[in-house]
Amino acid sequence: MKAIVHAGIVLEDGILEDAAVVFDDRIRQILPDRAPDSCEIIDAGGKYLLPGLIDMHIHGYCGRETTEASVDAQRAMAAALLKDGVTGFLPTLGTAPLETIAGALEATRACMRESGGAKVHGAYVEGVFISEKKKGAHNAALLLAPDYGFLERYKDVIKVVIVAPERYPDLIDWCVERNIVSSIGHTDATYEQAMQGVRHGATQATHLFNAMRGIGHREPGAAGAALLSDGVRVELIADTVHVDRALFKLVYKVKGADGIVLITDSSIAAGLGPGIYRSNERTIYVDGTVGRLENGTISGSVSPLRRNVYNFHRYGGAPLWEAVRMASLNPARALKIDGRVGSLRPGKCADMFLCDAQLNVECTFLDGECVYRRA
Repeated sequence: MKAIVHAGIVLEDGILEDAAVVFDDRIRQILPDRAPDSCEIIDAGGKYLLPGLIDMHIHGYCGRETTEASVDAQRAMAAALLKDGVTGFLPTLGTAPLETIAGALEATRACMRESGGAKVHGAYVEGVFISEKKKGAHNAALLLAPDYGFLERYKDVIKVVIVAPERYPDLIDWCVERNIVSSIGHTDATYEQAMQGVRHGATQATHLFNAMRGIGHREPGAAGAALLSDGVRVELIADTVHVDRALFKLVYKVKGADGIVLITDSSIAAGLGPGIYRSNERTIYVDGTVGRLENGTISGSVSPLRRNVYNFHRYGGAPLWEAVRMASLNPARALKIDGRVGSLRPGKCADMFLCDAQLNVECTFLDGECVYRRA
């Protein structure tokens, strides 16, 4: 048995200062003072202990991406994400030929059974069943109508599907029947069309404000529908480029801490620094925060999830534990895996990380083992 002591333990509803966590592969106790003498002691030295983050929406990381359609690529992403405190993720698919999508889903299925890196909780299908008008950086030539026979083969792997409700409301029904999250996104839906999607069972909105009809005072659009629907969680890319930091407070006031899922939507260039990269047969130009295509269209973030959590805490007015919850417990709840991951609670997996006040990671634990330590 091990114990982390002298830590600020970030719980679901607050921070327990100068406390201890006793754990093996699971969290066994959270104590307000010292740990039992029989434990192997890890002194946090006043650092924060956070639950491992879960990135629901991530296309690539550190030079690898989901559309490589290989187990090796997803393993590499899983290993690299540990340095940013991410202990679980959904490899995310953009537009690609159907055979590439099939290969990527097969790779995800294999990786869901593996251990060693950040846990692969399933796949997120984006950029396929969407509106051409709001395709963003996706390739219009590769947009598809739903192939239900194809999707049925991967219903055990697919956890989230983006749907343009004005085009494919039946796809929302298909997702609901199979307990797959249907997320409104890349859509030119009017407010009423988006609300119809919610009535069909959509429970999430993909990267709020980005690649969707925005809020107008006479037409609230898909963004308005997402914000005003209590049963819809909104994804937010809080890198301050995809969405201006001034809007963080608005989203927080309207949706509350439980209605927001912080994501990265990161590309192959995330974790590599500024430069020019190739992704899915396209060139991406990356500065310190975001990637863009040659025409200037934003093509994914390069800001790590921990940084987006810190940004939302800093600019959105949310206390740290709530901002953390938006990238840990909320995605776990959306995926119905919150019984085992997503927060620091006795009985859950000991997936967690130590960090400073700016969320710079010191070390990451996966099932109780230290799998990353900053040099």
